[in-house]
Amino acid sequence: MTDVLEPAATRTINGTCHHDCPDSCGWIVTVEDRPAGPVAVKLRGNPDHPYSAGELCPKVNRFLDRVYSPDRLLHPMRRVGPKGSGEFDQWLYPTDLPHNRRGWRFDGKSRPVAGTTPDELACL
Repeated sequence: MTDVLEPAATRTINGTCHHDCPDSCGWIVTVEDRPAGPVAVKLRGNPDHPYSAGELCPKVNRFLDRVYSPDRLLHPMRRVGPKGSGEFDQWLYPTDLPHNRRGWRFDGKSRPVAGTTPDELACL
């Protein structure tokens, strides 16, 4: 018996570059709706954009390679070994905050408990 995979549904989405350049270049991304979730498979410049006219800068040309890189960090990391040793573990915000040792209260859901003052929050 042979399993036949159905092709993933694709769609295109217009967007604007997230870099802080004055031109805000337009792009078009092709997204495949896969069982594990949507995946961007192609990124190209929008030919209708008045400034970039379909071109993407070097920062954005390889954007999908960076987004889906196996080396991309998906969580904040904290150094646990000596500097330069390359030893890190996942940083659990906010319970691992050094400020938490000062008695600030957190409910374990990444937000301060009611009663934490705005001045305390400003220090985060």
